[in-house]
Amino acid sequence: MNTMQGIARATKNALSKEPFVLLLLGGFFGLAVLQTTSAQDTDKGPDDKQQIEVKVEPFTEIDPSGDVTITINPGEGTNENGNFTGAATSSYKVTTNEGGKISVGVTDNNYNATEELRSLTVLSSGTSAPGDELTVDSDLALISDGSPQGINELASPDNDYGVVGTSDITFEAAVTPQFDPGSKAIVEVVYTMTAN
Repeated sequence: MNTMQGIARATKNALSKEPFVLLLLGGFFGLAVLQTTSAQDTDKGPDDKQQIEVKVEPFTEIDPSGDVTITINPGEGTNENGNFTGAATSSYKVTTNEGGKISVGVTDNNYNATEELRSLTVLSSGTSAPGDELTVDSDLALISDGSPQGINELASPDNDYGVVGTSDITFEAAVTPQFDPGSKAIVEVVYTMTAN
């Protein structure tokens, strides 16, 4: 065998072994990946679950904007009963997550007025309630003929649950001509909200 034949045979033997070696290496790496994946799958535990429950405490707050002063000007004339009248507009904010009726009134134990204060009325024309532009249907007497009328329904917001809004409220007072200009009548108005 000459030298050239020996080189050709050695080269042929080396080339025929190379695909086998590559195939062997590829199979080894494939087996390693398969074993790693299988190990990850078997390490998985059960799907643990957790429920999150969200609850809200009932809450209602009615917050009047502040004290109101009604200044009466006798020069503007008298009403049909011969009394002087004056009005002032305030506001109140309602924050609630409950449905209910808003009431407003004067209680006897907080009534500190002279007998010359004949009436105190919530005027429907300048009063609203939280909700979809809900208005108050009629005037509401807080004091009539000098006597407190207790707590009366002001409005019922047209919603089942939840309202946040600020509304106007207009008070009108009527006094007799004998009301002393140097004195003042103080009336405490109470707002409440009761569930539907």
